[in-house]
Amino acid sequence: MRAEQAKAELFPGCLVDSHLVNGNAAQVIGKVNPDLSIKALSTRDVGPGVDMVLCSAVAELTHRHKEIFVSEN
Repeated sequence: MRAEQAKAELFPGCLVDSHLVNGNAAQVIGKVNPDLSIKALSTRDVGPGVDMVLCSAVAELTHRHKEIFVSEN
């Protein structure tokens, strides 16, 4: 992306307005809609050099062990 702010489709169904930098990793916090698209509530550019294998493993663990990571409050 070359603009300060742009619409980015991170993956099919996840279109966000953001200030993400091309080539950097991004954190997207959102909600899955009934049509399986994602409403992005916040986005954050986390820079280059992010270990995506580690990020995927942590995400998998949060889904497997919700009692540790998810609060109903």
